[in-house]
Amino acid sequence: MEISLPKNCYEKNLYDLLILLGGGNGHDTVTIDFSNVHMYPPGATVLLLSKIRAWKEDDKNVSYVNHESCRGFQYLQRVDFFNNLGLNLEENFVRHPTDNRFLPLVKIGHDGRHDADKLADEIAGCIFPPVGDYTSETNGPADAIEYSVSEMIKNVSQHSSGTGFVGAQYYQATDLIRVAIGDTGIGILESFQQSGSPFYNQYMSDLDAINLAIKPKVSSKTHQMSMWGESENSGVGLTLIKRLAEILDGNFCIISGCGFYSSSGNSLSIPENKRYKGTLCAMTFKRSKITNFVNLLQQAKNDLGLLKQCCQLEGAFL
Repeated sequence: MEISLPKNCYEKNLYDLLILLGGGNGHDTVTIDFSNVHMYPPGATVLLLSKIRAWKEDDKNVSYVNHESCRGFQYLQRVDFFNNLGLNLEENFVRHPTDNRFLPLVKIGHDGRHDADKLADEIAGCIFPPVGDYTSETNGPADAIEYSVSEMIKNVSQHSSGTGFVGAQYYQATDLIRVAIGDTGIGILESFQQSGSPFYNQYMSDLDAINLAIKPKVSSKTHQMSMWGESENSGVGLTLIKRLAEILDGNFCIISGCGFYSSSGNSLSIPENKRYKGTLCAMTFKRSKITNFVNLLQQAKNDLGLLKQCCQLEGAFL
């Protein structure tokens, strides 16, 4: 089976790329043709990386053609796409500092990095380094990136039981920050089932599970208590990230199993024979829209009714 990749793939085209790649699911050998590839942002590179990783975990033979002659070759090298595939390719360019534009793709989870907060801080500092003395206003963009990335990486370690990849980049021409995290784990629906979540029922689809996971105070593990008597996951991470993206003129997308959700309005089912193994989250937001992140987070919590819940809980102890 040979799959010819499209020229570009942005968040609005992730479903199409997913369906295209899904054509390789039923074959023992998959060849990926990079001839047309020009520019792939984090959502597309992470989706492609995690899909290839999943195929290899299923013992498929994956090969690549025309990757060294496509227009996007040096860009993909620079973001460590091929390095993460285990390909040792000669680099005919000098690696300059990222200049607050991007962070090369990083492997996380089962056989990758587990330090979510530290990695999130590195990504935030790379795309928008803290300026001068700390204030909520000057460091707002960095705080937003750090919070979002940390929450999504923790989802991989707490729920997926698999390996994943994270990528982030700032596009000055559109003022968009793009962040994506994808893994080859058990997926959202299976996480609800395996954890014995009271939210799970046997008739749920992958899309049902996604729609449930982005509701306030819902997680596959909110019912599980830690040694301190508290749940290890409060179930608000994905909900808040989605709302932050919306407030900041961006988009939030989740792919898991046979479910595809986008905050722009698209909720689609993926054919079973083209399912995505694991979960992918991709988000975009306008950097210039972020000023005071503390206020922004408060606004998001208020919009979702989370502050009201907190106040009621606090009142119960007065």
